[in-house]
Amino acid sequence: TIHPVGATGGDQFGAAVAVSSDRVVFGGPGLSSFVGEETGQALLYEAPDDAMWQNDLRSTVPIVLDRSFFGGEDPSPQFAAEIALSGQVALVGNPVAGQVHIYRRDGAVGSPWQSLFMQVFPPDQEEPGGFGTNIVISDDIAVIAAPYAGIGGEVYVYKDDSGEGLDWGLVQTMTPEGGSSGTLGVSLAMKEVGGQLRLAVGDPGNIFDTQNSGEVHLYTWNAGSMQFNIDATLTNPGYLSGESSSFGSAIALAESSTLSLLVAAGDYWTYPAGRVDIFEEFAGAGFIAQQTLLPQASHYELFGAQVSFDDGVLAIASSSSEFTGNISVYERFTPLRSGRTGWVNYGYTYNLSSAAGGSNGFFDGFATQIEVVSSPRRILASAPGADYMQINAGCVYSFAPSVD
Repeated sequence: TIHPVGATGGDQFGAAVAVSSDRVVFGGPGLSSFVGEETGQALLYEAPDDAMWQNDLRSTVPIVLDRSFFGGEDPSPQFAAEIALSGQVALVGNPVAGQVHIYRRDGAVGSPWQSLFMQVFPPDQEEPGGFGTNIVISDDIAVIAAPYAGIGGEVYVYKDDSGEGLDWGLVQTMTPEGGSSGTLGVSLAMKEVGGQLRLAVGDPGNIFDTQNSGEVHLYTWNAGSMQFNIDATLTNPGYLSGESSSFGSAIALAESSTLSLLVAAGDYWTYPAGRVDIFEEFAGAGFIAQQTLLPQASHYELFGAQVSFDDGVLAIASSSSEFTGNISVYERFTPLRSGRTGWVNYGYTYNLSSAAGGSNGFFDGFATQIEVVSSPRRILASAPGADYMQINAGCVYSFAPSVD
C-alpha cells in the first residue's frame, strides 16, 4: 500500500494514477505544496535501472511535481486531478483552472525532472469547460478533453514539434459528431496497435431516442495531415428504448494476440448495476461486439465506472453498497476463431477490494482509478478517501498475482 509523504486529511492521494515503464505518478489534489497551501501535488516515483518499482516504492523518495513553481496563481484543489506520462514528459492537469502543466526529464532514470514553466491552455481560456479533466499522451501527441466546453464537450489534439516536449501546438479540435451531445471527452484512451496510433473518445451523454445512450468514437492518427481520422462510432449494444445509459463512460484499448484493436466500453448506469462491452476490430468488417460482462454480485453498483486491460487481463471497477469499491478481474482464454469474425472470451477470475474503508465509515473511493500493469504484472487501484493514520489522506494499492 502506497501512502502520501506527510499525509494530512483530504490529500486525495491517488485521485490520478499514471504508469510508464520505470516510473509511476500519483496525483493528490489536496496535498500541500512547497509554499504550504493545499494547491495539489503529483508525486513521481522511479526505479533505478530495471528494478521493479512496485517492490521498493514505499522506501523511495518521490519526485514532487509542484504547482508552486508557477507563482501568482490562485489556489485551487484540482492540480494533479489528472496525469499523463510518456517517455520524458509528464502532463499534469488542473481542470478547475483549465490548465495542463508540462514537466520534463533530461537524461536517464535518476536525472532530475524539471518544470518547463509551460502550460497548455484551451482555445477559449475564459470558458475552459473542464480542460484537463482527461489527458492521454503518446510520444509527441497529446489529447486533452474539456467535457463541459462548447455544446456538449470538446477534445483538443496537441503535437510537440520539438521532439523534446518543448513546443506543443494545437492541431485539431473535436466536437460532438452530429451536433449537440452530452459530454464528449468524459473518457479517453490512446494506444499504438499494429503500428498505428489509435484514439477512443467517450461521449456517454449522447442523446438517442430522447434518452442518454452514449457513444464511443474511434480514430486513427494520420501523420501526413496531422489529424485523427474517424474510423467508427460504437453504440450501446444493450440499449433499451426509453432507458438511460452511460455507454462510453469508461474506455480502455488493447492489442490482441492477432494485432487487432480491442475496445472495452463501460456503462455503469445501465439497469440494474452496469455492464462492460468488448469490441474487436476486423479488416473489412469493422468493429464487432464480442462479449458483454455483468457484475458478479447483486450488491455491486456502477459496474464499469473504470476499465483497464491488456490482451490478457481485464480489470473492471464498481462502486458498492458496502462503502468501498470493488474490482472484478477477468482473464482471457485462448481465442477461438472461425472465419473472419472469431470471438474474445474473458472469464471472471477473482475480486479485489480495499483493506479498510474511509474515515468514520465513509466511502473510501477504492478503484477511483485502476491501472493494469503488464510487466511486471500488477493492478494498481487508488482509494483517495482511504484512512491512513486515522485520517482520510488516501492511498494506492498495488496487487500482485500469487504466481507471477
